[in-house]
Amino acid sequence: MAAIKNRALPTLAVTLALALTACAVYRSTSGGGPPVVTEGTPVSVATPPPNCVNPPTDITTLIEQADPLPCYGDANLTVDALVTGAAFDCPGGLEPAWLGCSGYVLLNPLPATSGHPEFLLVARGTGATLTAALHPNIEPLRSHAMNAVVHLTGHYDDPAAQDCRYTSWPDANPPSRDEVVHTCRSTFVITAMELLKP
Repeated sequence: MAAIKNRALPTLAVTLALALTACAVYRSTSGGGPPVVTEGTPVSVATPPPNCVNPPTDITTLIEQADPLPCYGDANLTVDALVTGAAFDCPGGLEPAWLGCSGYVLLNPLPATSGHPEFLLVARGTGATLTAALHPNIEPLRSHAMNAVVHLTGHYDDPAAQDCRYTSWPDANPPSRDEVVHTCRSTFVITAMELLKP
């Protein structure tokens, strides 16, 4: 009986190794080198769109990705961006509120790569931007990050998106629950920021 159990151990080890490999995700290294594999986060099973660049090479790659969920799933993504603010028109009361438009910031391409003078980008947020939400854990960094270039990490498909719902809506035709959840899942959530320059 002991011999049978011992023969099963290598098979179990191979099975565990395959399971861990299936849970690996690709992310870029901080030095811009080749992708490296990290353990722990499941890879999305959705088919990536043909224009998917994963990991993203810069913030413009994220801005230009029309359908981020099948491209990135919930993988951690790291890019540099200029953070600015804007006034958003919030049609209803979204919960959790931090995933709603009242908590948004704009992520802009870096001034050196955008073709616009830096003062113009800071003053007007010129050009294409990515709307993002700050995770509650880093909300205190908002005032320091505004109009600054930051090295940031974030993800789509935040777990809190599954609980998104409107508590109020201005008319009788609110979006469906599936539409609200999809919008929240498609919101880029910033989970870490490092100030690169004032």
